Amino acid sequence: MFQGNLVITSPGATYDALDIHGFVIVLAPNVTIKNSVIRGGVATGDAGLVTSADPAATNFVIEDSELVPENPSVWLDGISGSNYTARRVNIHGTVDGAKANGNNVTIQDSWVHGTVSYPSDPNQGGGPSHNDGIQVLSGNNIQILGNTIQGGTNSALQITQGSGAVSGLSFDGNWADGGACTVNVADTPRPTMTGIDISNNRFGHTSTYRNCAIIVSTGVSLSSTGNTWVGTNDPVAITPRG
Repeated sequence: MFQGNLVITSPGATYDALDIHGFVIVLAPNVTIKNSVIRGGVATGDAGLVTSADPAATNFVIEDSELVPENPSVWLDGISGSNYTARRVNIHGTVDGAKANGNNVTIQDSWVHGTVSYPSDPNQGGGPSHNDGIQVLSGNNIQILGNTIQGGTNSALQITQGSGAVSGLSFDGNWADGGACTVNVADTPRPTMTGIDISNNRFGHTSTYRNCAIIVSTGVSLSSTGNTWVGTNDPVAITPRG
């Protein structure tokens, strides 16, 4: 057991088989965490159980691990930041499972599920929380591949440009379900978004809006092929947002 926050400042450090009762904050390049459980601490503001947001924290990898909060809170997400790879990670019990807010994020072969809704969320002006399996706020070279994503109240995948432009994003080979619409792509607050590919995914039928697997704003340049419905193998149609 590791008690307290793990703040990583040693380049190339590897951590294996830890049970971390605190937050993980990555401040160095080429760090790896594997075969571990990260439970976080008591949040007083927005935080990921794991955060890789420092410019020095390049090529961070977390794999074969679990992210689940010991102290669930409206402030907590599973993992957030940029320049990270989450591979075979079980993420649950947070508001959003994963956030990409910058370049070079890969989320692969992971299970994102069990997001927790709150009736009052300061990030939503006191309204209910908007839970996403994965939320993308900015960045280039974002790869979301081969995951199982059981979406929150808002979406399994939410893409906006709230922190900057988004481009070079691939959502491929995933199983996704839930949300109001399961995948929600909005260019807001910018007028356009380019380089988005959503292909070869399987979609369940539990979205709030019937048959709304993918909704896309008209300013988004999207390529899409091979998306099908679970159970019927029928092709998924894109729902346009005006």
